Amino acid sequence: MFEQVLPEIPKEILADLYKHAEETYPGECCGFLLGEKLKAAVETVRRLKNVYDEFRAKDPETYPRTNRTAYLIEPVEILKVQRETRNSGIELKVIYHSHIDVGAYFSDEDKRAAIMDGQPAFPGVAYLVISCRNGRSDNAALFAWDEAKSDFILRQSF
Repeated sequence: MFEQVLPEIPKEILADLYKHAEETYPGECCGFLLGEKLKAAVETVRRLKNVYDEFRAKDPETYPRTNRTAYLIEPVEILKVQRETRNSGIELKVIYHSHIDVGAYFSDEDKRAAIMDGQPAFPGVAYLVISCRNGRSDNAALFAWDEAKSDFILRQSF
């Protein structure tokens, strides 16, 4: 069992994430927040492309939604970040994405993607959901794994 340290997201980074959500509206944005190991502070935003629609075009049965209601980070991009951070002093602290016109909550689909075999797919990583309504970001919510509840729970609202 591990004690997860909640990441500290500076106001200027949160403002950049809000901007990212607005720029990609009406599709969901996505990306990573990185920072120094053993420190709570987030220092770097890694904006990533939501490739859900590209995967849907190739396999609509497996990917029945659209980028308006789902996000997918290119698996190669995930591997790149894992490779970059493996032997550095930097680590992945937060995976973020936006919700379009429905508010900042951790949906059943978000949980399904974040949990593997009953445990977090990315141990120690929190999830930030940004609410973007009518093209304007209005709030965000940070979710982290709760070992006792075996679930992601709301830890902070912005």
